[in-house]
Amino acid sequence: ERIAVQVKRSKNPIARKAIADAVAGMKYYKCNKAMVVTNSQFTEDAREFGRGTECTLVDRAVLQQWMDAAIQKKE
Repeated sequence: ERIAVQVKRSKNPIARKAIADAVAGMKYYKCNKAMVVTNSQFTEDAREFGRGTECTLVDRAVLQQWMDAAIQKKE
């Protein structure tokens, strides 16, 4: 399995372009999935586009859940 991942660090919500870039990278690099990860949030337009392209969106809340789960696993 190959996943194209776009990582965005920003104070502002992430727009649709980041998802479009990840999907384009997925096709170019012959990946079967795309994902955009951010320490911020996504605009509603970006979320809608992500659903339409089946691009996985990981925002601050999901990232925090992953980190909490990893910490609990270690304990």
